[in-house]
Amino acid sequence: MKRIIAFLISATLLLSLLPMDVMATEEPEEKAAITTLYVGEVNALENPQGEGWSFDAESGVLTLDNCDLYEPGTTHIDAYGDAHNAIIYFVGDLTIHLENDNYVTNYCSEAPESYTSYHAILADTYTMIVEGEEWDEPSKLSIEGPGNLYCGLTLPSEAKNWDYLSYSSGICCNAEGGVDLTGLYGESYLEVWGGLI
Repeated sequence: MKRIIAFLISATLLLSLLPMDVMATEEPEEKAAITTLYVGEVNALENPQGEGWSFDAESGVLTLDNCDLYEPGTTHIDAYGDAHNAIIYFVGDLTIHLENDNYVTNYCSEAPESYTSYHAILADTYTMIVEGEEWDEPSKLSIEGPGNLYCGLTLPSEAKNWDYLSYSSGICCNAEGGVDLTGLYGESYLEVWGGLI
C-alpha cells in the first residue's frame, strides 16, 4: 500500500511540474463594420433589400434567397483611383448567407476605357490606423448556409486583347486564407468560374 501511495504522490509531483494548458475559449475576432455594400446598382446600406436578397447591417449578413443577379456590374473607384466593376462590392467584413439556388454573374461585353478589374463578388480593402500609421486591410468574406451559389465572370473571347482590362475573377477576396466556407452545411454547393490574369 505504501508503494502505491508513494507512486501516486510522485506522479502528482511530476505532473505539477509540466506546463498545463488552460482550456480557454478563443474570443471570436471582431468583424470590421461594413462601410460600403452594393448589390447590383443598389446601395444596400441605404436600401437593405431587393429581389432575392436582404442585408442586416447590425450583423453584417447579406442573405441571398433565390437571388438572380445576371447583369453588368457597377464600377467603383477605390482610394487609390483604381476602378473595380462588381455585382456584389463591399468594404468591411461580410457574411453571405445562402438559401435555395442563387446566381451572381458579372456579364461584361464592352472593353473598359481605363484600367478596370471585373468580378462577380469583390471584397475591397479599407484603411486601418495601427500605431499611428495607415495600413491597408483586406475585407473578409464568409459564405454560409444550406443554399447554393453559382458565381462567375463572363467575358467575351476578345477580352484577352483589351488594353485596359486588369486582373479579373469570379470572387476576389485577399484576406488571409481567402473566403471562409466553413459555415456551409448540408448539401450546399458553391461554383465559381471565369477570370483573366
